[in-house]
Amino acid sequence: MSKNTADIHVYRSILQSIVFKKKIEYISLDRRRELKLKQNAKDCCQTPLKRVNN
Repeated sequence: MSKNTADIHVYRSILQSIVFKKKIEYISLDRRRELKLKQNAKDCCQTPLKRVNN
């Protein structure tokens, strides 16, 4: 294995770890957005009931 191929392997692994981190960040962002949407839906469902009760 020459020096160039070793460098390429190191570079590739670094890139992969960066991409992996970004993917995890995006997934957590999506999760949060989903939770927020669910919470908003819950609030929307509950407000008419509260109005009816009052």
